[in-house]
Amino acid sequence: MRNGARNWLVLGLLATAVGCHGGHGAFSQQAVWESKDGLRDLILPIARLSRESDGGYSVVASGVLEGQRVGLAVRFHPQGVTFFADGAQTLGLVAALGKAYGVTLSGVELRPAVELTSLVLQGDPRRPKDGELRLKVFHDEKEERGEYYELYVNLDLDQMRLVLKEKDPEYRENILKGFGGTVLARLGA
Repeated sequence: MRNGARNWLVLGLLATAVGCHGGHGAFSQQAVWESKDGLRDLILPIARLSRESDGGYSVVASGVLEGQRVGLAVRFHPQGVTFFADGAQTLGLVAALGKAYGVTLSGVELRPAVELTSLVLQGDPRRPKDGELRLKVFHDEKEERGEYYELYVNLDLDQMRLVLKEKDPEYRENILKGFGGTVLARLGA
């Protein structure tokens, strides 16, 4: 085997051994659950951050959770927050949320974007680098789709993490529906 081919083989084996994932940064970072008072919060590492022309910010938050890549893209803009599906990792996110929430999904057809209205609780969305940004977000406020939910979204650029904080377990099914999940059953219901 020539040196070039052997080097690529060694790099490939090394990347597999340490969990390197193409297109998602050099090495995998862990996403983690935090639980308190029966609420489930998901902490996702920020893989990419960019400033938008309107003064808003976009982040791609992704990591590995229980062996599965999970993540999404989030746009913080003057009108609110938008979640964007980011392919297989967002499918993984919806599956992980369903499992954590004890909800069985019969299928997921990801929505390309989920628009959320936001209320700033701490920080300045135009300057998230000045400190942690804490938002309370609302989906389907007029209940036109029967998917109303509230969720806290925290952006901490000092620690390079995005936190999806659950507000109330009663919103779990609607959070999943908001991403495009079809709820089949709730465990224990």
